[in-house]
Amino acid sequence: MENLPSDILREIFDLLDPYWDEYSTANYWLRIPKRYKHAENQRDLSDLAKLRLVCKRFSSLGASYLFRCVVQRFNRESFRRLECLAEHPELGNHVKQFVYLMPYLYVKGPKDFDTFKSEGPQLCRDSMTRKIFDDDQFVYPRLYAEQQDIIKSSYDLHVLKKAMKSFKSLQRVTVLQTAGHLHHQLQHQEQPHHVWDYVYCSWAPASQRVVETMLQALQYGNSGVKSFVCPMISPQGLVKINYNIQQIALGGVWRQLTHLELSFDDKELSMNWPNGVNGRDQGNLDERILLLSELFFKDLFTTAENLSTIFLGFDPNRPLNIPLERVFHNVSWPKLKSLGLESWRLSAAEIIEFLKRHRKTLRGLRLGNIRLRDGDLWRDIVIALKRYARELQVISLDGCGYEKEFDKR
Repeated sequence: MENLPSDILREIFDLLDPYWDEYSTANYWLRIPKRYKHAENQRDLSDLAKLRLVCKRFSSLGASYLFRCVVQRFNRESFRRLECLAEHPELGNHVKQFVYLMPYLYVKGPKDFDTFKSEGPQLCRDSMTRKIFDDDQFVYPRLYAEQQDIIKSSYDLHVLKKAMKSFKSLQRVTVLQTAGHLHHQLQHQEQPHHVWDYVYCSWAPASQRVVETMLQALQYGNSGVKSFVCPMISPQGLVKINYNIQQIALGGVWRQLTHLELSFDDKELSMNWPNGVNGRDQGNLDERILLLSELFFKDLFTTAENLSTIFLGFDPNRPLNIPLERVFHNVSWPKLKSLGLESWRLSAAEIIEFLKRHRKTLRGLRLGNIRLRDGDLWRDIVIALKRYARELQVISLDGCGYEKEFDKR
């Protein structure tokens, strides 16, 4: 088997590669991005890892498969592994996709952890939830301390900078939200959340931290990344991004992007935490997106002139209710091939005008859960598609309907 030609061996490795379908499909832009729900667990790479142990030739060939996608978690052990990989450029050169699994950040309430442990069992709804307060199960202080240590020491930024500098072939960065059972256990309490005085979880500061550190690391490493994907990102977190970091990114990271996917999550685990932490209690979603548009989207879309794929998504149960161009600012992208919009209240004229601006380049269109305003008809949009978007190869209108029907639910 060692004497087989390299192209035959690569076909064998392809059969063992769990990411083969993602990297082998031609015309990637035709695969219209869809709204992400949850982070997936890291796929099984054990067969590839074992095959690399057979001989040096297999080890060399297998490295390009095994290290093609790196999955990072927000804890010290995972950062140590990433730092070790970054110190071996012969392996780091194979990394094409970086997946960052970011958890909710723990935030201290007015009462300390000792008080929470002593008073917590009386707040639980069932015996299973009470188990988290047992001596061997009560891990919130340790997790909180680890997160704070990583942030205050900037250990995450330090390692990410080393990694992005080492990953010379990096093409895609994906940031996924993770929420384990310890986060969800905080939901199942009998005490009303508006008087909650203990530790809680927040997604907004986590979003801010992960975006700020990734932008700084990519800029430091002079990365050529083309694709940036952030499902379930917090609008509050993006609003608070450091101005200087954002301006630096405009000259580098954002300018070179060809693929951008952003889906917004403003629910904070649907909990009414104290001090207005819950996105539903921090003002209207539309107002937050309008603010984000002026502070973030306007510069981003004006600068990222090479975009060929754009996806913007919102909660299907809470469609955005602001004009399309208040977000896109009438920008035209000369290379735009794929557009995806999720959960928006729009008029037919807004959609048609966007199609007309990009009719020469647009090949894929996905409109998901779009609610047409009163007086407009989807028939008019279909007619416009035939007239102005003759080059379209992929069209999806999944879940689309009318504003009036949606409001009657």
